[in-house]
Amino acid sequence: GPCPVHDSKSPGSRTFSVNLDDGRYYCHKCRSRGNQLELWAAISKLSLYEAALDLCRVLGREVPWIERW
Repeated sequence: GPCPVHDSKSPGSRTFSVNLDDGRYYCHKCRSRGNQLELWAAISKLSLYEAALDLCRVLGREVPWIERW
């Protein structure tokens, strides 16, 4: 389908694909690739850290903070 990363407008576009078995995406036009979090970061124009926080907020989930000693 159309790529959300480079904002493809053509509904018949076949440049964007997702492998549901391994949770990875790839665009054959802009060559963007990655996992679900990397896709969220790319379309939201956020760093991975900011995207993780934003995704938790959007999904209504608590941020899983890691305690360090």
